[in-house]
Amino acid sequence: MRAGQRHVGTLTVSQYLDEWLAGKRRLRPTTRRGYETDIRLHLKPLIGAVPLSGLAQGPH
Repeated sequence: MRAGQRHVGTLTVSQYLDEWLAGKRRLRPTTRRGYETDIRLHLKPLIGAVPLSGLAQGPH
């Protein structure tokens, strides 16, 4: 099982992104701040409330 897949059905995109970023232990401070900013300003406002299970996968 991949990280984050243990309870995909109950996670929102916002919750997943918080867990994903918290799990990134080896990021430079500037990279972490950039990710935090992108998540806060762009991803969470647009799709943060969407259930993770509701995201469509691309073509296979």
